[in-house]
Amino acid sequence: MGNQDFITSPVVAGYYPYENLYTIDNLNDEYAFSFKFKGNPNLTWEGGSTINTGIEFNIADVLEGEVEYFYKKTTDMLFMKQVAPSLGYASYSVNDGALVNKGVEFSLTAHLLNKNDYKFDFRVNGGYYKNEMTQMPIDETTGKEKPIEISTYYGWAKGHSLYDFYIREYAGVDPETGFALYNQYYNVKPNGDKELITDMETYKSKNEISKLEVEQTSDWDQATKKFVNKSGIPVLQGGFGFDLYAKGITFNATFSYGIGGYGYDYNYAAMMHSGTAGSYNWHKDIENRWQKPGDITNVPSLSNDFGGGADDTNYANASSTRFLTSRSFLNLANVRIGYSLPKNIVSKLHLSELSFFVSGDNLLYLSARKGYISMASSGNSANANDDNKNDSSESGRSQYAPLSTIMGGIKIQF
Repeated sequence: MGNQDFITSPVVAGYYPYENLYTIDNLNDEYAFSFKFKGNPNLTWEGGSTINTGIEFNIADVLEGEVEYFYKKTTDMLFMKQVAPSLGYASYSVNDGALVNKGVEFSLTAHLLNKNDYKFDFRVNGGYYKNEMTQMPIDETTGKEKPIEISTYYGWAKGHSLYDFYIREYAGVDPETGFALYNQYYNVKPNGDKELITDMETYKSKNEISKLEVEQTSDWDQATKKFVNKSGIPVLQGGFGFDLYAKGITFNATFSYGIGGYGYDYNYAAMMHSGTAGSYNWHKDIENRWQKPGDITNVPSLSNDFGGGADDTNYANASSTRFLTSRSFLNLANVRIGYSLPKNIVSKLHLSELSFFVSGDNLLYLSARKGYISMASSGNSANANDDNKNDSSESGRSQYAPLSTIMGGIKIQF
């Protein structure tokens, strides 16, 4: 088994992650070579083993379906290992760590009505997926497995999914200042001393926690990064629909759905900035912002500072659980209505078939926030047991919602 996407990623090293790479620059109008990437000549393909088992059944031609279970273990995972910048590079590619992907998929069809002129079928399918890091890469400074590896909003740690959110917890707005508040955790030792924890998993790997105490702070940098018990992977996802036939009339509908899971709504976060009017679009929720002492709201004040980083005095839209949004959705993917003229009429027209249809795609979409298309924020692999299943649950400006289309047609067959 392998990981071609990692090897060929331009972010990593193109096609040559095993070589030291350099770029050609201009220095005082002379050619210069700059170090770009640290190669690893010992890189190999990832290893993997897969178990698939399932059953197919048909009960009296009324209910038919199949259920499949898969278990895939990946070893020698390709990681970008962090090292001391004093070496001249911040990271390099290694084979280390192990991951387990597993899940259940099902597909059922119920033939509820089966007469000559009337037929009605109901169909449903779905999948439950889970992955877990079973071994982390070795930290060269300690000789032990790394306690955590940060990947955007996720934390990779032993016993956790690749898509478990590891971020700061939003705690609302200070009613006196209008500043955003975030949780910071302390380790209260037996002697009463309190020690601030800014990175929970890293701290736990080096210290024993006696008692946790939480306080609120308006300093985002001092808030605690931790697992927040939210995953980007839906609990269940799939589709359902029905097929109806009645004396030449056909009516088909297909829905797709997702239940559970969370996504980081980057678009919404960007539109909840605290910049000046006109610098960037605002979401209508900005009307609920804090404006005077005593206001009780969940939206921080405006501070004329664009963004949510260090230059933003109130960290209005800094990354946190505030922008984690449910990925549950229901989409009316397709509706089709058709009619075929009876054979005795068609034959008089010297035709073998004459039918009409109207079809619509993506006519209705229901989600936690209007405009948040969670199914477009998920990287769906071709195979359910691929390692990259649901490899992204973030919204972004480069993603487009599925188009709603309506079309019709006439089929004439001689």
